[in-house]
Formats: sequence, C-alpha cells, structure tokens
Amino acid sequence: MAVAINVAGLASVYVDTGGSNALELLGYTRNGVDITDNGYFLDVHTDVDGGDDGPPTDVQYLGGTITIRMEFTKYDDAIRAKIDTRLYGGTSGVNGAVGSLMRGGAKTYRLVINTPTTPYNFPIVIFRDPYELNKGTKFSTLVVIGTAYADSTTRVVRNATVA
Repeated sequence: MAVAINVAGLASVYVDTGGSNALELLGYTRNGVDITDNGYFLDVHTDVDGGDDGPPTDVQYLGGTITIRMEFTKYDDAIRAKIDTRLYGGTSGVNGAVGSLMRGGAKTYRLVINTPTTPYNFPIVIFRDPYELNKGTKFSTLVVIGTAYADSTTRVVRNATVA
C-alpha cells in the first residue's frame, strides 16, 4: 500500500437511540470525529528485576476502549435529547435509576460514523463524559464524548458494519 493523504469524506454521525433499534442521524461535526484507541496494560513485577521497585519483567495486555469525541455544529436536537439521558431509553432531563448496570442492563448505545471511505461502527458506547452545549445568539455547538467497549462475547470494539 502506498503512502498517501487520507480523506475519509463527510462524516455522518448516527446513533441507535431506542425503541426500534433504528439508526437516527444525530448530525455533522465541525472538523470531523476524533477517535482515540486506548490500550490497558498491567506491569508484572518479579524478583528477577528487583520486585515492585524495579522495572516490570513483563507487561500484560488487558484489552482496550475507544474514545470518540464529536463537536457538532449541525445536529438534530431531538436526537441529542435521546442520548443526553446517558441511559439507553431514558428521558431527557431525568436521572435514570442509580445503580443501573450499563452493559448488563442494556443501557448502552450503538454509534456509527459513516463516511464514504472508512465507516466506523461502535456497537457498545457509553456517553459517560460531560456534554458541552452552548446557547446564545450565535449558532449552538454540541460536544459529545463516547467510550466504546468490547462486546463481551465477540470482543469487537469497532467494525465497518453500518447497516
């Protein structure tokens, strides 16, 4: 494969917000979507390398998550209200049941970043970070950050399935 400038094209952001499990268009971002792949590791110390005070003898891989940051300048406010509940199927402006299990309680969302060349499907997303929403005489912007987790059975964090 040749080294080239990569352009994914217009990123349409869709989210499965409940009910019919259909994807709904949330909107379009200011400068695309920032996708950060996070790895989790555990240092394994042994006496061979000085125990806890020395360098790790090995490093154990513990999986990963993906952080998705989106700054919208064009979005559907009704769809925004469906995800600001943080709990799939919740009511905007109303805290859900304290103690709800997100994955075990089916409270996660599906998020799709659809582009002409490189679509991304995140089957299990939790919107756990703060939302930013400005209101005033200038156009409103919406910043949403989601964290994608691996499916407990397939271990898939993301794929290209957009249907």
